[in-house]
Amino acid sequence: MTMDFEKPIEEIIRKRYSCRTYVNEKLDEKSIEKINEFLQLKEKGPFDKNAKFILVDTKKKEEKLKIGTYGLISGARYFIVGIVNKKSVNFTDFGYLMEKVILKATELNYGTVWLGRSFNTNTFSNFVHLDDNEIIPAISPIGNIARNKRNLDKIISWGIKARKRKAWSELFFDNQFTKPLTAEKSAPYALALELLRLAPSARNNQPWRIVKVNELFHFYLKVQSRYIIEVFESMRFIDIGIAMCHFELTAKENQLPGKWSIENPQLVTQPKNCKYIATWTNK
Repeated sequence: MTMDFEKPIEEIIRKRYSCRTYVNEKLDEKSIEKINEFLQLKEKGPFDKNAKFILVDTKKKEEKLKIGTYGLISGARYFIVGIVNKKSVNFTDFGYLMEKVILKATELNYGTVWLGRSFNTNTFSNFVHLDDNEIIPAISPIGNIARNKRNLDKIISWGIKARKRKAWSELFFDNQFTKPLTAEKSAPYALALELLRLAPSARNNQPWRIVKVNELFHFYLKVQSRYIIEVFESMRFIDIGIAMCHFELTAKENQLPGKWSIENPQLVTQPKNCKYIATWTNK
């Protein structure tokens, strides 16, 4: 069973933002039931890997554990904890699947924010009782949004330019990396690319690059040499999974047929710091 959306995906994506201040209150049982319902849907990502998501009520833990979000989150009582098997994990699939969860929460008017490094892993491991072969790549608070933002929220958003996105000419290319792709040339996928452009990413780095060759859209991940520590590198693969989620959901809602495949075009203009990930094909 797959996750369905009742509202237009464009509306949901444009509505989503990184919420860091919540109303510290207990959710009613109906709301908790609705959240658990979509968290328990069993789906797989583009590379056929799955993940599980658990709703944690931090007030129910008997031990007095600090939440461990380093002051970045205020008022959050509930968290969605994403879990994968570390022996078979595909972080791109994880990003794809968790972003679906984030967008569903947005549709239901809950606040969320991706937390990939800014949380205490040991604390949340205690909440969900991880197996030895499991890890938590990311979590998100979920709850009712507070009316007033803290000054810290505004500083963080300003520091990472949270709402700013790179221009099309920096992200999307026509046949080769040397020629920018226009909205006209990308039709009928212009909206899918635009909503991909709005996807969240770690520190708002927007590491995705897409090259359209004929009717194929080749997805690349821009990597940097300083991202040699595994936890940092994994976040970039999560980011490209988020972008693929936005693209696919928009394409399918607009009845554009397609699927993910591996068809590396071996472009001669591919930059050394770009890694091929996958291709969207309508074959």
